[in-house]
This record gives sequence, C-alpha cells and structure tokens, in this order.
Amino acid sequence: MYPDAAHPRFFDVAGGEDYRDIDFLVAPGASFSVSGKVEGQGPMQYAVALALPELPALPVAHQWTEDDGRFHLEKIPPGTYDLYVGGPANGYGAFELTMLGKNPVFGRMRVQVVAENLDGVTVAVSAAKTVDVLLRGAADGCPKTSEVTFDLLDPWGMFGAHTVQANFEKPQTAHDLAPARYSLSAGGLGAGCYQVNRSVVDLNRDSAGPVTVQLGASGSIRGTLRGAANAKDFAVVLLDADAADSTAAQVAFADEQGRFEFVGLRPGRYRIAAQLAAGAAKARWVADVANMIEIDIPGGTPTDLELPVSKGGAQ
Repeated sequence: MYPDAAHPRFFDVAGGEDYRDIDFLVAPGASFSVSGKVEGQGPMQYAVALALPELPALPVAHQWTEDDGRFHLEKIPPGTYDLYVGGPANGYGAFELTMLGKNPVFGRMRVQVVAENLDGVTVAVSAAKTVDVLLRGAADGCPKTSEVTFDLLDPWGMFGAHTVQANFEKPQTAHDLAPARYSLSAGGLGAGCYQVNRSVVDLNRDSAGPVTVQLGASGSIRGTLRGAANAKDFAVVLLDADAADSTAAQVAFADEQGRFEFVGLRPGRYRIAAQLAAGAAKARWVADVANMIEIDIPGGTPTDLELPVSKGGAQ
C-alpha cells in the first residue's frame, strides 16, 4: 500500500503514463499479538483471518487454529480489525486460500488492538448461510438458466466461490455461504445477453426474499474496415462512453477481409477507433478519445458498421 495502509493511493494506467518516486517507507513500530479460541463442537481446525475494515482486499494475518480451536496471531499493528473464522479447514487452494470441508461453520467479530497483546478472544461460530437466487429481466436473447457465481468480497482468507444454477421461474438456493458480502455474476449468457447490474448481497445482515440477478438483451457490432491495405495489421478499440472508467477498453482484431466483431455489449453509447497494431507496445491504445467515432448500440439487434482507415494507419 502506498503511501501507507491507512491512506492508499491509486494510479490510473491507460498507456503512456510514467509515475516516478513511488517509494515505500517501512518505519519500525509497535506490534502485538491476538490470541484466543474458536468455540466449536469437537476437535476441528479453523481458518482465522484478521483484516482492516477500511482495506478489505487482503488480510493482515491468516493462519489455521490448533485442533482445539486455539489461535495466536503475531506482529499485529495497533488498530481496529475484523476477525473472520471458517471451518473445518480442509487444505489449501489457489493463492494459499483455505478450502473448507462439508457442513462449514463461520464466525466474525470486531476486535481492537491498542497498546498491548490481546488475549482471551472467544469467537462463536454458527451454521452457514443460504440464499435464494432468481433471474429477472428480458428472457429474449438470454438462456433459460445461468450459473450464478458468488465471489467473496471480504478477506476471509478462504476459497469463497459458490455457484447455483438459477432460472427465471423458481428461486434456487445457494448453500454453505459465509456471513459476508458476495458479488454475484451470471455466466454462460451467450452473445445475445448481458448482466445489467453488478449484484452484491450482504449475508451478514438478514435479507428478505430472493436475490435477483438482472439480465437483458445485449447489443453487438458487426464491422468492416474500409481503406486498409492489410486489415490484419489493425486493432479496433471500443470504449463505453457512459462508463465511469473511460479507460477500460475492448479490443478486436480484423481478419483478412477487414471484418471484426464485438458481442455481448451493454446497450448504450460507445466510442470506436482503429489503429495499427504494430508497435502497440510503444503507443497508447487510445491516443485521443476526441477523435474516436461515437455510436449508439441498441439491445437485441446487431449494429453494422463500416470503419474507414487512412493509408497512414490513422482512423
């Protein structure tokens, strides 16, 4: 974290930027330990993680408990933390995240580390959460069912992806979820469908009714480059003109006949341009947004487009 964990600084990288003097100062400071026990049933190992509430990207400390539930976290700077517990711990997965066994249990609590070691912390655990999921929106152009994935947004230090096969007619239940925030994404939508909004559910709070994932008929672009001697030398860049992050681009490469395609687009206003792909490592993909062509993409029907290219390679 730069310049420090409490006040991180963010950098936009779109191409061509050169940030200098991004130095880290690792200053010595007091650190303490957090120890206690997970109150469960029978001998079991749990995954324990400690994280700052304002920086939920990754835990400050993460370990497994002993078989009797006891844990001891060291080198913890002063601060207010969320303590996350999940079990039974059943091995490690990608990025050293803990894999949980069957019938998982979870616990969480807020702890404060001030000026001394924090001992005797007792964490109670309870059964996993369940939530119903239902697809909503335009069924035209969208599949009848979609695999909805739950991705953990809190730093529990464990593998937290769960899936449920959702449909438009009857709520389907996702099981074994932690009392946490999850981001829901619908997969397998095909070229004619898109997820309208990012769905987030907070299972740390009681939620009434099923969680809905809104789908809609997407747009597409069927384009052709005109005036290019060798169309395969060109890349076509597409920007969502209404997106908050205007630097997030999609790129397509034309074939020998100059044809290119973008599918699964959110209906709305876009900017599009073509440029020579050769030497792209030394040039910005989007050199000047003002010189890009603006187009409106409707949902449910493809948009045919001819994109002119000059002899010199500029759009």
